Amino acid sequence: MARRTRTQFQFTMVELTVLAASFAVTSGLVFLLGFYAGREVAAEHAPVSPEVARIPIGATPREERLPARSSDPDTAAALRPQAPAAAPPTAERPAAATEAPVAPEPVEAAPETPTAPSVPYTVQVLATRNRSEAETLAGNLKKRGFGAFVAAVDDAGGSWYRVRIGRYDDADSARRMAERCHRELGLTQAYVSPVASNVP
Repeated sequence: MARRTRTQFQFTMVELTVLAASFAVTSGLVFLLGFYAGREVAAEHAPVSPEVARIPIGATPREERLPARSSDPDTAAALRPQAPAAAPPTAERPAAATEAPVAPEPVEAAPETPTAPSVPYTVQVLATRNRSEAETLAGNLKKRGFGAFVAAVDDAGGSWYRVRIGRYDDADSARRMAERCHRELGLTQAYVSPVASNVP
């Protein structure tokens, strides 16, 4: 019976060199990929540094409000803010540890300017020296429901008799009545006039 001989597998020098080179290249690629992947993850989850200060827009940092520090003691003393000097006590004003705040004097309100009273308006439809003509027109207007009246005004040449309709607090209402007199009554002379007007 033949005896089995045990053979050993051996790498040649070329094969060992190829294996070592492959291992080195693979290790390098794994290292580079892990490095870049780690940097991206760290950038996404990086905590805010405690040294970062967030200052609102328009706010002035404290360092800008204070004078610059100096190593020279004389300069530092000159830059240090000085407290206002207290007034020396007098006979009229004795020294006190704390002074009570002085209440401001009350300011009187300015007197209100009286507003001018509103001038009532009326609609004048006729001015004549004939009294009966004026009274006849006023009577006809009253029958049609208009509040007509006759106002007499004396001047150097005699009396004027004015036929007027209504009294209105604002000129717009009187203007609407004058337009109605033009349109419905045919009184082309109708116009808005102040009640106290002395013009015929």
